[in-house]
Amino acid sequence: MVYFVKGWFKVAIITQITGILVLVLFIGLLLTGMLVCRKYQFKAGFYFFLLLIIPYSFNSFFSPTFAQFINSYMDSRSLPFGMSLGEAVAWFSFIPKMIEIIAFSILVVGLYRLWRFRTAPQK
Repeated sequence: MVYFVKGWFKVAIITQITGILVLVLFIGLLLTGMLVCRKYQFKAGFYFFLLLIIPYSFNSFFSPTFAQFINSYMDSRSLPFGMSLGEAVAWFSFIPKMIEIIAFSILVVGLYRLWRFRTAPQK
C-alpha cells in the first residue's frame, strides 16, 4: 500500500513539473510571436500576442489576490454586489476568456485589413 501511494506522489510531481514547463514554453512562443510581429511591423499581431500573454500569466500574478478575496469572504460572509461565492468565481474565470476574445478580434480585423491592402489594385 505504501508503494502505491509513493508511486502516485511521483506521478503528481512529474505532472506538475511538466505543466509548468509547457506553460513556460507556451509563453516563450507567445513572446517570440510578439517580437516577430514587431519586426515586420504587424501591429494587430503584436497586440494579439501581447493580449494572449495576459490570461496565461493571470493565474500566477493574481492568485494571492484571489486567496485574500476568499479569506475576506470567509471572515465577513459578504461579497460586493450581493454575489454568492460561486458567482464571484464564475466572474473571475470569465475575465481571461474575454481578454482572449478581444485578442482574437484584433487579430481578425488586422488580418482582414492586411488582406484588403494586399489585394487592392495597384495604380
